[in-house]
Amino acid sequence: MINKLVVLALVMASFVSAQGQAGGSYSIKEATEFAMSNTQTLKNSHLEYEKSVMAIRETAARGLPSISVGADYTYNYQIAKQPVPADFFGGAPGDISYLEFGVDHSMVGTANLNQLLFDASYFVALRATKVVKEAATLTIEKTEIEIAAEVHKAYYQVLVADETRSIHEENLVSLQKSFMETRELFKNGFVEEQEVEQLELLVGQIQNKLNNSKRQVALAKMLLNFSMGLPVMGELNLTSTLAELINDGAVPVSTEFKVEEHVDFRSLDVAERGSELQLSNSRAAYYPKLNGFVRHQQSQFQNEAADVFDFNQYWIPSTAIGVSLSWNLLEGFARTARVQTAKLDLQKMQMDKEMAENNLKMNYEKSSSDYLFSIDNYQTAKRNAELSKKIRNKTRVKYSEGISSSMELTQAETQYLENQERYIGALLAMLSAKEDLQKAIGK
Repeated sequence: MINKLVVLALVMASFVSAQGQAGGSYSIKEATEFAMSNTQTLKNSHLEYEKSVMAIRETAARGLPSISVGADYTYNYQIAKQPVPADFFGGAPGDISYLEFGVDHSMVGTANLNQLLFDASYFVALRATKVVKEAATLTIEKTEIEIAAEVHKAYYQVLVADETRSIHEENLVSLQKSFMETRELFKNGFVEEQEVEQLELLVGQIQNKLNNSKRQVALAKMLLNFSMGLPVMGELNLTSTLAELINDGAVPVSTEFKVEEHVDFRSLDVAERGSELQLSNSRAAYYPKLNGFVRHQQSQFQNEAADVFDFNQYWIPSTAIGVSLSWNLLEGFARTARVQTAKLDLQKMQMDKEMAENNLKMNYEKSSSDYLFSIDNYQTAKRNAELSKKIRNKTRVKYSEGISSSMELTQAETQYLENQERYIGALLAMLSAKEDLQKAIGK
């Protein structure tokens, strides 16, 4: 499993930009804190939170006064003529004369002040932006939980891999000593060649295991670097020990699981409120909208283009104050369809929430059971490893005294290694189950 994760880390390494220097010494707490400050996923979550804050400000601004100004210059290339009775100007009765009303050039400057007085959808939007902000906050919290679990597991893998390497090194040193002693006995004719070959075979196996464990340590460190947001090839020293992490305290397994405190459930609760607000917003379309306004205008009309830009000329003022009411009384069935769609979305969200509640409870129960089993399995594996070590040590003494054969020594060594590997696997499984349970608690 670790190899697959490391391959993924290597593939993505070129996209990782770490802040600060690579490597260093970290306790598990320091590694987690570093990851919280440097992983891109959490940075993106914080950016989403900042966007939600800006959305609140933008929505709130709709209810504040807005001011706009403008200016229009017009050159009347062809002034429209208006028909008038000719007898107004001394012409024959019944005839029509055409006169031009207007000037060649005009300039109009305007200033508008608008204020929202009533809009039901605006008040719904204000409530919705707060929901969006809360959702972004929960996203950050969930991301932090996931990052902590990821870093912890990667940290455990480094320590466990290093513990495996240490065990293999100790076994190799001891077996090489027995091998050299047996070889000398063979040269002097005290043992058969098979005894030497049996130990040589075992030494080779342990050497291969040691080489592989060293590679696993390097790969586990690369994965931890990646989880922390560091370059995967950087040097890394771990200051927390397995003993400290094992004795750090168990996750409390309570029969009363408070699902309402789980981050996923709280996120769904926020999403449900968002669906409720969407329904309220659809219903708000039935209400009228009322806006207040103040408009001021200054106009200038001249026959020469240069004169309309002369502020010493007379500008005709015009000011209007009023309110604007708009009310869509009928939109066919579109508005009704939108309300019904919002109702269906809300019902679906409520069902999703109920289903998620059951899933979270089942996941907690499963994680609790797996964690308790991992503790029992770890304690059994630890005891078996201790017993197999005693048997191995006794067999070595008997072998050195000529009481046991190399076959018996090989069996004892093999049994010891197998139990040590089971112990290491049970240890890692227990630590991982602890993280899974903590994640299942969701806070």
